[in-house]
Amino acid sequence: MLPKIRHGKYDLVATCNAFVRYITRDTKSESKSETQERLRLLSAQADRAELEAAEKKGELVTADGVAEAWLRVGADLRQKILSVPTRSAPVCEGKNVAEIQVIISDNINDALGEFSKQAG
Repeated sequence: MLPKIRHGKYDLVATCNAFVRYITRDTKSESKSETQERLRLLSAQADRAELEAAEKKGELVTADGVAEAWLRVGADLRQKILSVPTRSAPVCEGKNVAEIQVIISDNINDALGEFSKQAG
């Protein structure tokens, strides 16, 4: 706000001082804002460069790559588990319940063992 003496007349010194305060205040806040924006940009660029370097070194994988790997793992495990009845049935003929449980348990453990060898 500019100090008025009377309608249409302003104190020159007071007006100049008020104007200098106004300009200085805006320049400082603008400069600070620009500096903060520049720092934010530099920080984002540094973060991106670090991520790209980690990915190139093999220290970082994409979310799509992880999802594809887990789909393969799930499909392999499913196949191993589904093969248990086929492998167990011929051996179980004529066996009692306890023997059948051992056969099925062994086949499940074999399937999981094969799976863990593939995954490891």
